[in-house]
Amino acid sequence: MVKIYIVIVSVLMSILSIGQDVISDLYKSDEAYRRIEVLLDSTEVLGLKKESLVLALDCRNVIPLKEGKYTLRKKIKKVYYELDSLVRFYSSSSRLGETSFDFSRFKELEYLHLIADSLIIVPQSIKQCQNIKLLNVSINRFKELPKWLFEHSTIQILNVSDNASINTLILPNNVGQNVSLLKLNLNKANIVNIPVLFLNFVGLIELDLSENNFSKIPLSIKKCTNLHKLNLAGNPITEFPEGIRYLNSLEYLNLKETQIEDIPKWVFEMKNLKHLGLPSTYFNKHLEELFEKDLDNKYYPIKLF
Repeated sequence: MVKIYIVIVSVLMSILSIGQDVISDLYKSDEAYRRIEVLLDSTEVLGLKKESLVLALDCRNVIPLKEGKYTLRKKIKKVYYELDSLVRFYSSSSRLGETSFDFSRFKELEYLHLIADSLIIVPQSIKQCQNIKLLNVSINRFKELPKWLFEHSTIQILNVSDNASINTLILPNNVGQNVSLLKLNLNKANIVNIPVLFLNFVGLIELDLSENNFSKIPLSIKKCTNLHKLNLAGNPITEFPEGIRYLNSLEYLNLKETQIEDIPKWVFEMKNLKHLGLPSTYFNKHLEELFEKDLDNKYYPIKLF
């Protein structure tokens, strides 16, 4: 049944010119037979101004809908109100930021992609989605992110990268301890300041803060004790963050294109560190000296880049 489902989707993909990456993401599931998914691409949800495409999929039915504005709007409403068991929702360039779309009715929603949807604020209704695991709100125009977003009890992967707002992005302070968040991507989010009490993610494994404009990492990063991967590249950081000393699980650390000139010797002695990206100024100045002194190849296991 699953093989037939994939063949049908592949045929539709060629007919409707839907990208392979989107379709493959839709049917990656061990339990595809029970999953109902909706793809909204270049639409204005519940307020359509032009012909658009909505695709509703499950193993028994493949329903392409390409209609005029009036008919399509009625069908979107029907899909929206009938899919209580919706698990995946993908929206791209659909101007959801101009609507009051309510996600809270999707009690089984696990994967939510709202990419380049003109969002200025994170929809409050997402707070009520108690099964959501992945939230991708990249390429939007946020000015501020709510505290509840970083305290949500089920979100494991959060992507707020490529924030296109002309204003700097304000992060919340006094974030409560979060054990569920595993991956946080704030790359190119237009951040100039990281609040002292923001990094309170004890379960976090990967943190990407690259290509922003902040100059300091608060000591509170030491609370991220399970962190394996930390990317700070492309920020005007001048002093090595002391809190990294406490990250005993760290395997990957990227400091390239920062302004750090001195790196403590203990960094090269971190027992689990395998990959270290050094600023070009430090790399050129100290690398030869470092390995000349390293007669026992003590630091050799660390791959420098």
